[in-house]
Amino acid sequence: MAEMYKFIPSGFSFKKADGYNKVLPITIGQYFEHARGVGTDLYIVKHYTKHGSAELARGYVPTGNIENAKELYEKQKELEAKLDQAKDVASEYISKPTKIYQNRDGEYAVVFVSCKDGYIGCGWYDHAGTRKKGLKLAAFVLYALGFINAENDEVFWEVTYKYLPYDSELGRSEIADDIILKSMKAEIIERNNASTRVVRLTDSNGNT
Repeated sequence: MAEMYKFIPSGFSFKKADGYNKVLPITIGQYFEHARGVGTDLYIVKHYTKHGSAELARGYVPTGNIENAKELYEKQKELEAKLDQAKDVASEYISKPTKIYQNRDGEYAVVFVSCKDGYIGCGWYDHAGTRKKGLKLAAFVLYALGFINAENDEVFWEVTYKYLPYDSELGRSEIADDIILKSMKAEIIERNNASTRVVRLTDSNGNT
């Protein structure tokens, strides 16, 4: 098994949810731009086990001010409902880890894969309602999540790295890997700059 986790820069730390490293919003945003995304899309990622479910990510792209927040909130609730509803069908379909479940219902797309103790699913709301883009973006989010969690869940990493690109709309693309790594580096630079700004503010007059 290739040790993908060694690509994570030394000293870099992720926020965590339910034991998993969380995908950086900048990573999703940069791939959204690469996919020529326009308007405001939504995403949710959840971890499903026999004990219930836990949220791993939730957000919208592009980030920034939005004018239709109330409408998007309702869309996000609908997206989560569709993701939860698809879980049982997905678990029946995924008879072995190599199988990927994906489905699109209008503007809503869901993709599910196996993990060490159940399933991880991503729901994507594509405001334009295109036939494949929502599925592609949901698959990318799972791919990126698997990429940064190789140490935490080997089953999930293996499925997302070896099978997801070939059995989903994502397709094999070195661009995805490049975006994940470059976005982590950009995050490191931003964190370092923010830390430097804080130090300068603190040290300017000897007090905070």
